[in-house]
Amino acid sequence: MKAHMFEKIIEFKNFSNIKKAPKNTDIQELLAITDILITDYSSVYCDFLLVDKPILLFTY
Repeated sequence: MKAHMFEKIIEFKNFSNIKKAPKNTDIQELLAITDILITDYSSVYCDFLLVDKPILLFTY
């Protein structure tokens, strides 16, 4: 997972099923190995459309 800038609010160690990517990780590399994208209002979903995998738009 590549976290948002507010990532310090969340205690990721409480979620054993989430793997946090280092801050310098290229988003394109993550998208290539991702099975499903969960995003909010970010434009990253446009890049993910090209790999034809499921996208969940979590618009709150």
